[in-house]
Amino acid sequence: MLRSLPAQVLWAPIIVLLVGCILVAVEFASQDASATRSHGVNQMRRQLDRVVDRVADRHTRTMRRTREALLEPRITNQTAILAWASEHYLREMEQLLAAVRQSAAEVAIPHGDSRLSTDLSHLDHQLDRIADAAQKVAPTLDRLLEAVMAQDSGVPLDIEPMDIEPIDTGTENPEVADTLEPDETNETNEKLDPATRVSGLPAHLNPLLQAQRNLDRADKEMGTQIRVAERMLERAVDAQATFAAEPIRLMPGMIWLLYLGFAVASLWFAARPALRISHIARGEEATASRQSDDERLLTFRLKDLADEAERLDSGLAERAREAERAVQGTRRAEHELALLKLYNENLMGSLRSAIIVTDASSNVTGFNRAARKLFDLDPSSIGTAIDAHPLFGALARRTSNANLELERAMSERDMLRFDGVRYPARQGEVLLDLTIAPYLDEGGRARGLSWVADDVTDAVRIKKQLLAAERLAAIGSLSAQVAHEIRNPLSAIGLNAELLEEEIGNGLDHKGQLEAQSLLRAIASEVERLTQITEGYLKLARLPQPEPTDVDLNQVVSDLLSMLEEELKAHGVTVDLDLTTPAPHAWADPGQLRQALLNIVRNSREAMPSGGTLRVSTRAHKGKSSIALGDTGTGIDPDVVHRVFEPFFTTKREGTGLGLSLTQQILAEHHGEVDIASTPPDGTTIRLTLPSRNELAADEDDEQHETAEQSTRKR
Repeated sequence: MLRSLPAQVLWAPIIVLLVGCILVAVEFASQDASATRSHGVNQMRRQLDRVVDRVADRHTRTMRRTREALLEPRITNQTAILAWASEHYLREMEQLLAAVRQSAAEVAIPHGDSRLSTDLSHLDHQLDRIADAAQKVAPTLDRLLEAVMAQDSGVPLDIEPMDIEPIDTGTENPEVADTLEPDETNETNEKLDPATRVSGLPAHLNPLLQAQRNLDRADKEMGTQIRVAERMLERAVDAQATFAAEPIRLMPGMIWLLYLGFAVASLWFAARPALRISHIARGEEATASRQSDDERLLTFRLKDLADEAERLDSGLAERAREAERAVQGTRRAEHELALLKLYNENLMGSLRSAIIVTDASSNVTGFNRAARKLFDLDPSSIGTAIDAHPLFGALARRTSNANLELERAMSERDMLRFDGVRYPARQGEVLLDLTIAPYLDEGGRARGLSWVADDVTDAVRIKKQLLAAERLAAIGSLSAQVAHEIRNPLSAIGLNAELLEEEIGNGLDHKGQLEAQSLLRAIASEVERLTQITEGYLKLARLPQPEPTDVDLNQVVSDLLSMLEEELKAHGVTVDLDLTTPAPHAWADPGQLRQALLNIVRNSREAMPSGGTLRVSTRAHKGKSSIALGDTGTGIDPDVVHRVFEPFFTTKREGTGLGLSLTQQILAEHHGEVDIASTPPDGTTIRLTLPSRNELAADEDDEQHETAEQSTRKR
């Protein structure tokens, strides 16, 4: 038996409290799952509605501009507008439809309804119908342009009436078909443009009017298909919203009933010592064997305290009433203050921007969840000086006198904005758009500053990637043109050098022949080198589409090293080969893979002019295979290692800077990766990672499954 009174009283409530905490945690998890699912539905609605509205808006604006062009008095304005619409309409519609498909593929609703995959499949079919309708609109724009130009020049033009097949609106889905009006599924737009009635000629005798009529029909079909897609999206989102509104129950109600019974039994056990104490308080005798040491001590103390309590009762009664009135007033004030504080915390916590608030002494007084995560803050940061924080250091590096700028913002109540501030976050350097603004009291005086920071690292990185892609495309085009312009003169120079060698051999003495042949061989060598450079340019600019097959990487590596064995030996390079078993396989074009490996091997050989060791190994891990090639050369300067994959960049005196760029392009075409690690003077290691066929198929299945889930969740 427990002799301690606290142990007798507390053991049962503690067990009840622990079990209750577990049950409450499970209940909160259920509510959080429901909230997550509802948020996913709302995000899906905004994302897909936006991209579908862009498709409809682009089509409507093109049709409106086309009809407005026909009312232009000047034929040059008409033809310019119609030519622009004819040239850009189909390409822009295809890009927008691709954006719709990409947005549908990116939709994710945790714990969503399984119908989402079916709805997204219906939406994908409807997008195909919209694409078909756009294919019909484009030629009608071409014919309308031809009709305008023919009418202006007086040349007769025969335009056949457009044969519009019955509009396929995807009404095999009965839920969508129920939402369509009869005129949206059966009407073929037999009404003519008002210009038709003005001319007085039948449409089949007037090419321009016939072209307008064809355009009206195609426009009608396109509008119907877009409306069907919008209704599909609306139905999908409504279905997902209905499903998301249903609560997720992770804890059965019977568990709570059992817990209630357990709590009652525990309270009974806890109440037994309290009953004995109540007997002691009333002066009743208790069984000595059941009393704890604390109860026996309490018995003696109560006798002493009873007399003292009688003396204090009279004075405490009045003070208790006064204290109660003061406590009630304090509780009301505390409750109102807590509500206001909770409102402000929720408001700041819901913002995506990181916010830090400082007072007039530049001490931190608060921050939101985004700031805690981005700036690695904790409750101990409250009250610390902002100038001791790395954010202030980043601002100081951006401006000449940060303290002076902050004082000016406080005194003049002005807002400061700094774009692209570099901040050393825990996960690496990030770019911030920083806004510093004073907050005022009721008298209009500045009480402190609000530091609002937005992480724009990803946006800047994506912009740089787009610029790099455009630069690479321009370089590839320029390389192809330069190589084409150089190859023909090089061929002529080489041929003439050979002819000249034959002619010199017939007309000079032996010594003269040797000197002339030496010069001609130098010319031929330079011509050969320039030819190789132009071939490299052409490979970079015109890399063929890979024809992948299942490739044994061990076999590819062995064959390549056997071919280069004599060349490597001649330069004093030994090969350390480590091929894993069973042999790793990859889904790749064997010829292009050998070209990528050849570029790396020759770079490694050139990095070891005095000889060395070339380490080659193969590995397989989690559906991917890799080939690592490392040399014992001098390595690459850390300041330029990030540029080795740029076209035309080289650290060699006679290099073209195309080998590693071509290797990276080949790996990208194979959905692979190329990584480089260099530690001067210990050498450089380059690793090529390629997916297997099963890995690629699994990625495609995952994308399709994710697309299907997102569609079901939106419904």
